[in-house]
Amino acid sequence: MNVSIIKKLDSKTKEELLFILEGVLSIKGIPEFINLNYLASTADKLKLIKKSFTKFLKRTSFHDYHKAIQFFDDLTKEVLVPLENLIEASPKEAASFLQEVVNSFSRLVESKDDSSGCAVEFFSKTLELWGSSWKYMNNKDINKLAQLVGDIYLNHPYIDNEIIYHFRPALGRDGLITLEKYLGNDKYGLLYTIELQNDPDKYIKFIEDNHIKNVESYFKIASMLIEDFRAREATAWLNKIPDNTKNQEQYTIKQDLLIKAQQEEGNIKEVQKIRWEAFNKTLNPKYYLDYIKYASPEEAEQIRKSAIDIAYQNSNFNVALYFLESIEEYAIVGNMIINNIKKLDQYNYSYYRKLSKNLAANGQYLSATLIRRSLVNDLLAKGVSNYYDYAVSDLKLSVDFGNNVQDWKNNITNEEYINKLKLEHKKKNSFWDRINFIA
Repeated sequence: MNVSIIKKLDSKTKEELLFILEGVLSIKGIPEFINLNYLASTADKLKLIKKSFTKFLKRTSFHDYHKAIQFFDDLTKEVLVPLENLIEASPKEAASFLQEVVNSFSRLVESKDDSSGCAVEFFSKTLELWGSSWKYMNNKDINKLAQLVGDIYLNHPYIDNEIIYHFRPALGRDGLITLEKYLGNDKYGLLYTIELQNDPDKYIKFIEDNHIKNVESYFKIASMLIEDFRAREATAWLNKIPDNTKNQEQYTIKQDLLIKAQQEEGNIKEVQKIRWEAFNKTLNPKYYLDYIKYASPEEAEQIRKSAIDIAYQNSNFNVALYFLESIEEYAIVGNMIINNIKKLDQYNYSYYRKLSKNLAANGQYLSATLIRRSLVNDLLAKGVSNYYDYAVSDLKLSVDFGNNVQDWKNNITNEEYINKLKLEHKKKNSFWDRINFIA
């Protein structure tokens, strides 16, 4: 609250404060807010929350994209936020009401364009609070709770493994084991429930018995085994996974787990070997930086040269740029761009804009200028006026950076470039009308 307002209120008499409060209470929505958050008993607050929820349920008219976002945002603020403050004090009543919300969800999403994900976000928060309310209950029947979770999981159209995750604290390990018998033959629900028990042997038996052979399960097994100080077994499972460099995320997860397993075994040489091989295949700076930490100053210089050579040979131009920039080889990055400007692609505008500023800040004005010119050319070639503000900004910075260029190296100057641009795109009046920084 504003400090000056507090000081002014402190100077008021009781009668004056009551007069001010009377005026505040005349504002629509304020009395309800004050009553709900400060004055009502817990039971009365729950009644007010339920009343508010009923009001939202009755809104069955079509809600477009933006109205749907507002609908679920208001629903969260008026129902879930105040309810969250009551959960610890009245967990049983909160749990009962939240089950009503879950069961009513299909009605809530009727005639709502929830393509933004607003409904899913609300539902996820509802499940989180529902699980939390059960966690605070004393003397709960774990068997009945497991049965409830299993029934909702199997029969609710919007439920997935998320409900098991949110009820994990309330169920505990024994409850998760009990839950298994209520999941029927749902293989994925059972697998996730066993995963949450963090029992690698049980998890392995389940995937073997059910002939589950996928990379994600192998990663789970390896992670659990490493946590269980069984690094050699973890490595054996990871080695069953081919090195799929086409799937960078999968490849990186595997290498990171192998490194973690070898670190647990104290095999630093093997860790370094994995890091260098992973760097060779991905040019991921983290592998290089972790690798070089263990090198002497003399070795570090040679490693750096080798890494630069590997970057030069990499077929992915953007990946090479990113790595070389990360180790602050700005001159090399600048020369690569000058000699390969046509290799810039239209899907990395955001990165190129940041890169050009970084290059200019480190004295590489020509390459910074050429990047901005490339962006201008691409945007104007598309001829979409919605993009012209970006093109104007890129052109201005290309001029600013170009004013500092000492050697154009066979590239045209600022003046020549602008004249060329005017000739090629002279009919794009909506673009030129926005230019106010050049003659």
